[in-house]
Amino acid sequence: MGSKDLKDTLSGIPFLSAKIPYLDKKGNPNFICKQVTDYMKDKGGRGDKSRFGDLIPCHLCTKSIRRALMRVHVAGHLVQQGLDAVDPYTCGYCGRVGQCSVSFKDNSRRGALVPMSNCSSQYDFRYKAASTFSANNKSTNVPMLCTSCGLCIWKYNAAAHFRTAHVTDTVPDQYTVTTEEVDALKFVFKA
Repeated sequence: MGSKDLKDTLSGIPFLSAKIPYLDKKGNPNFICKQVTDYMKDKGGRGDKSRFGDLIPCHLCTKSIRRALMRVHVAGHLVQQGLDAVDPYTCGYCGRVGQCSVSFKDNSRRGALVPMSNCSSQYDFRYKAASTFSANNKSTNVPMLCTSCGLCIWKYNAAAHFRTAHVTDTVPDQYTVTTEEVDALKFVFKA
């Protein structure tokens, strides 16, 4: 390699500056590939294994929502229409009526039942976290086993399920949706 080649090669290497990330002579950041950065942003920062997943269309409105956030988005729709008006066969993943089913599979490794569905909006989630209302989780609408018949139903559908399938039974407290949760979902849905 001649000194001219070496000089050309070295001139392409950025000089050390006090700025991070390092900038080239034109002031552009080095060590960043725009295509990869854009791809990662589109995928929620982790490629296809993103925490938030891909964008999917909401069947109840015109918005595109990240797959892992769709359950809460649909919960917002259900709260807006009023939980008393929810059909017992409404899917908690996509909001469509009578098109999706939900059940549980036994995950012996974790010693727990894991929700599964034929819904195209279905995604894996941590059941215990999703069923507990918190600042980070505004909706506790999760699949649950009916205490009267053992059918797998969504929590927000429980009142309608009991009205149609168990007319003489009262809805157990475990299916109660708190006012705090309803208010939080109304606020999130307006935002």
